[in-house]
Amino acid sequence: MSYSQQALKAIVDKYSAAPYAGTVVAIEILNEPDGDYLPQELIQSFYSYGISIIRQANNNLLFVMQDAFLSLYDWAYFPSSSDRPNGVIDTHHYEGDCL
Repeated sequence: MSYSQQALKAIVDKYSAAPYAGTVVAIEILNEPDGDYLPQELIQSFYSYGISIIRQANNNLLFVMQDAFLSLYDWAYFPSSSDRPNGVIDTHHYEGDCL
């Protein structure tokens, strides 16, 4: 198990159970993975791992996936349709200097 997987598992274990269960309603699996640098398959593989451990810990807990700055079309068929009701896609829009 990688350090990243260990860290995510520790977060899920802590925040999916009492006293946080019901208060923490979602866990973001990764924040801003770089889709220009990392292969989408690698990101999806880590997301699959995260979805799996979140489901095992607490089936009511939502999972959040950041879009890796890829098109939403790149995520059209991921995750599987059975997980979609419990998932959220987080997209960050950076507009540069406004001055």
